[in-house]
Amino acid sequence: MKKRLSALLLTLAFLMVVLLTSCGEAAGGNDQVTPPDITTPSLNHENEIDEPPPPVQLDPPRPPEPEPPNPPEPPNPPPPDPTQRRIAITFDDGPSVWTSRILDRVENRDDVRLTFYVIGNRLHNQTNRDILLRAYTMGHEIGNHSYSHRNFSLASTTNAILRNELDQTSNLIYEITGTRPATMRPPFGAFNRNRNYGYPVIIWNMDPQDWRNTATVDQIYQYIVDRATNGSILLLHDIYERTYLAFSRALDTLTERGFEFVTVSELLGLTPGSHWGYYFRSTTHRRYVIAPVFDNQD
Repeated sequence: MKKRLSALLLTLAFLMVVLLTSCGEAAGGNDQVTPPDITTPSLNHENEIDEPPPPVQLDPPRPPEPEPPNPPEPPNPPPPDPTQRRIAITFDDGPSVWTSRILDRVENRDDVRLTFYVIGNRLHNQTNRDILLRAYTMGHEIGNHSYSHRNFSLASTTNAILRNELDQTSNLIYEITGTRPATMRPPFGAFNRNRNYGYPVIIWNMDPQDWRNTATVDQIYQYIVDRATNGSILLLHDIYERTYLAFSRALDTLTERGFEFVTVSELLGLTPGSHWGYYFRSTTHRRYVIAPVFDNQD
């Protein structure tokens, strides 16, 4: 009996050991530690939303370029003196042999001062250079009338050509007289009012058209003495005998009437480099030339 009881207890003990061992294994399996979920950052940016770039800082708008200053206003002429009779007699297109005859005519007249607008390509001749120097030494004014008598109003007369026409003649006058011209007269009286010529532009208000082949000495003379008034600028050409003869007669008539013969610069109160933005027909007729500077369209 005791033996059976002992065997039973041993069996129970064995079963208890087996049971405890199984429970321990099951409990041990539930104690495993789960590693943390570490997510690697994605390198794919396709789905990312970019922030807008900062606004571009633009320079503030520049203020408009100031307009170049206008040339100084010429002094207003004094109130007309009813007893004064001043006239500027001008000659274009010389020098020539007739220029020399005109100078002979006024040689002893210190009260007569004329203005000669010369063409540059005539100043390579020594005879003409001597005539020009004589006119300057006698106190007459020498003006610029271009180098080749080119029409300054044509579109083909570019700024480069224009500057060359005026500069060549100015340089030749300076070589001969030691002084540069103070005024300019455009050939044919033609010029573009939107251009700067670097000189006061001198036109005229008296033109007897002595250049016409049909013009006669009497016609030229009568035109001059009938229309001469205080402050006038008379256009003549010192390349014709008829002009010389008509001028010679008119000089005596106008002298008897009390006229004073002055240069263009004296009549208008001009000095070299002054009032280049204006063109003049007489003391009472002047207008502003619009363009203050040469443009760059050569």
